[in-house]
Amino acid sequence: MIETKDLQKVYDNAVLNYPDIIANKGDFVLICGGSGTGKSTLCEMIAKFISPNSGEILLNKVNVNKQNVFDNIHYLSQFPDHNLIGPTCFEEVELWLRGQESVNKDRIINHLDKFLLGDMIDRPIWKLSFGKKKALAFCCLDLIKRDIWVLDEPFAGLDAEIIQVIKIMFHEFVGNGGIIISTSHTDKGFEEFKTKCLFL
Repeated sequence: MIETKDLQKVYDNAVLNYPDIIANKGDFVLICGGSGTGKSTLCEMIAKFISPNSGEILLNKVNVNKQNVFDNIHYLSQFPDHNLIGPTCFEEVELWLRGQESVNKDRIINHLDKFLLGDMIDRPIWKLSFGKKKALAFCCLDLIKRDIWVLDEPFAGLDAEIIQVIKIMFHEFVGNGGIIISTSHTDKGFEEFKTKCLFL
């Protein structure tokens, strides 16, 4: 369970106040709003990348400031370059799996193929398009063990084919009790699995 209460973030030229969120196992919480409404800021606060000026975020009833949340929560930025560090597609997935389990080359290749990257295994990441980089980030996310995904504009810049792959991934994750908190400019495309929708 993750919960936010009375969150506020203050910048030099803006004060952002947020509605409270309560997300239980199997919930998909969609946060909608236009540019400049603070969607990315909210994601970064929930993922503990930045701190609110006031209010609190509770993970399993405990303030996140009193615990290490990074084994429970994973955040994907809307900008895929912020999520990727490996030199090639294969090595990126290998890095995400390292320390979690023995790395199986065939499994990595099959998973890259699942996310429509099967012909780009040895492609340098810097040569990938925006959409392919984003697909690679989701490919990696699908392999690691986290309870909560925080996703900033997950469908932005993606074509219909890879969006369908990611939607299946979302259904499987929340179906197994995972929690997704996602932002978007609109709720279009999220109707089939959102359980709560908040507007900024």
